[in-house]
Amino acid sequence: MHLRTNGLVFAVLTVLVAILGAWSGEADLQRLWLLPLALLLLGLAYEGMTVTRARANVTIDASAQGILGRPMSLQLLFRHALGRDVELQVAPAAPEAVEIDNQIRTLKVPAGEAAAIELGATPRRLGQHQWPSMQVRVGGPLGLAWWSRRFDTSYSFKVMPELLRDSADASVPWLAACVRI
Repeated sequence: MHLRTNGLVFAVLTVLVAILGAWSGEADLQRLWLLPLALLLLGLAYEGMTVTRARANVTIDASAQGILGRPMSLQLLFRHALGRDVELQVAPAAPEAVEIDNQIRTLKVPAGEAAAIELGATPRRLGQHQWPSMQVRVGGPLGLAWWSRRFDTSYSFKVMPELLRDSADASVPWLAACVRI
């Protein structure tokens, strides 16, 4: 969990009220800081339950095979089970053998729909590769915190070599018929 702007405002307000209460010398004012602290903790508890109920997840829509050294397009589809929009911060991950732009992206996932991130990937090693899980932060509905989650993917793909580089090599018809990618 990482506090967002609203959560930081409540934390600073709690500290300021505690300092003012201590300086005032009044017994009632010395305990007043408990009110903003209680509101912050209740809000965080509510957000934690809501984020858990969201059951946000990701699926990868892409080809089951790629060509070594050739860029391929992936589509990361994010969904959730809540009846409101959910804000996500996504840190895309890839297998070691695949090069991607792993810049952190923020997106809003509408209720009942999928939100997509287009991702370019370039395979750098032959073989079968399993896509790793991704680190995602889910924004709470009150804007108090980002809740860290790990989204598992069930996507794997096979990287094949490029056997016929250009159409000049395709002049051998029996070779082109034998090679299936």
